[in-house]
Amino acid sequence: MIDGEDGLQGTFDAIAALAKDCRFADCTHTRESGCAVAEALEKGLLDKGLYNNYLKLRKEVEYFTSTKAESHKKNREFGRMAKAYQKFQKKGCSE
Repeated sequence: MIDGEDGLQGTFDAIAALAKDCRFADCTHTRESGCAVAEALEKGLLDKGLYNNYLKLRKEVEYFTSTKAESHKKNREFGRMAKAYQKFQKKGCSE
């Protein structure tokens, strides 16, 4: 976690090597067209377990490297969504 993105690339060097061939420099390797990582995964050239571990660790790195303000903003957005959902549920149950 300390190294952030650099540590992630070093740990998953196979994915980092594939990522160099992605169509977009800011590819998240999840759903973009032209993603070399996703293509290797589909062709069976990349282990699915390794890929899933990469996604989990990347998510953790993003969480721990986000600023306090970003975390607060995400929490507020989630709270608003939960409140809207509760209102929606109440309307649906009363009708």
